[in-house]
Amino acid sequence: ERSELYSRLWCVYEVSEATKSDVTPYAAVSMYYLWWLIEQSPDGELREDKLSVDSENASCFSKDDEAMIKGKIREAGGFDKLNTAIFQFRKAAVRRMFKAASTFNDWGREAMGTDREETFERLAESVHYA
Repeated sequence: ERSELYSRLWCVYEVSEATKSDVTPYAAVSMYYLWWLIEQSPDGELREDKLSVDSENASCFSKDDEAMIKGKIREAGGFDKLNTAIFQFRKAAVRRMFKAASTFNDWGREAMGTDREETFERLAESVHYA
């Protein structure tokens, strides 16, 4: 089962604190998620609607932590401000990964006509020279 990272309040809070402290947060995504985004974007344009978040509905296992974190987010400017910050950094990070994955995907499509062993050899050679 896939879980949305930003439904976890501690993850939301870490972005809030990084933003407040002028620290640039970086994101990483699974290949599964990245390929899913690519499939959702058949025209090659990233579907930004797939990156929006609703941090106000994020939660914690600990209700004490949840109350504390939500209070700190409100003090730092609120959930709309945080949603915008998360969206912007998420969009920038995913665009970089999307571009790299799209290039790799295009390369893979070109290799589809060859036999599997040759495709893996070409991949290994490409990685070796990268």
